[in-house]
Amino acid sequence: MSHTATRWLVIGHGSVGSALVRRIAASGDEVKVYDPAPRLPLAAADRTTPGDSAGPFAVAVSCVVPAAAETALADVQPLLSRTTLYLEWNTVSPAVKQRIAEAAPCEVVDVALLDTLDSEAARPSLAVSGPRARDAAERLGGLDFAVDVVGARCGDAASLKLARSLFMKSLEALVVEFETTMATVEGRNVVARSIEGNLGPRFTAFARMLLETDRVHARRRTAELEDAVAAYKAHGSVRISEAAIAVLRAAADAWDAPGAPAPGASGQDLARFLAGQLAGGKVDHAGS
Repeated sequence: MSHTATRWLVIGHGSVGSALVRRIAASGDEVKVYDPAPRLPLAAADRTTPGDSAGPFAVAVSCVVPAAAETALADVQPLLSRTTLYLEWNTVSPAVKQRIAEAAPCEVVDVALLDTLDSEAARPSLAVSGPRARDAAERLGGLDFAVDVVGARCGDAASLKLARSLFMKSLEALVVEFETTMATVEGRNVVARSIEGNLGPRFTAFARMLLETDRVHARRRTAELEDAVAAYKAHGSVRISEAAIAVLRAAADAWDAPGAPAPGASGQDLARFLAGQLAGGKVDHAGS
């Protein structure tokens, strides 16, 4: 049976947008990108503008920085039609998702990434909600995502992402604080080996990834955890998560300091620099 290509519009070409473009292209569908200032390189042939004469897109995916989520919709309205399926992928609050749904000229489905897009071969987990959630689940499943339909309202998926953030961002703060404290402690490897013996090498690799990606995403993740605490404070105790906000915020400030290791530096270099910054002193980067 032949494949009938669908026209996709990806709004925003950062880490998520570029990963989506690759998956859509691999599926055989047509994909164009709208991004006046792409964060990752983009071929000119893949770009589109609000004046695109080829007509509206069947599916649009918004994956911009959170602060631009609402303006992104306004920017691309000429590229949408009443039948377009608009996938609101951004990490924003349920209230923002609902405002976007109310402002859109088409049906909006809330998409929450509950996984990482780092591996091209994996089937990352997504939660979707909204009036056309099942349609969205089928299309995203065709791009090799594992998709759960979690509600009828735009914002239901965002609520679950915030719930996940309570755990994952708090865990990140714990890892950052531990690595910072242990960075120059003799015998650190003995402690690390004991932890790995209990939690396994997969956790060790994941903890290393959390520290390395904190270098890039600490500021954004602080904001996500603040939203999660605000959303779930009435449901029970969030005291650990509240403390984690302060840790992530301090790390974000430290990464902005002069002399911070570049993104992609080793976890050891990152931990040693952060230890010096959070202790208010200097760090010898030449050490072990």
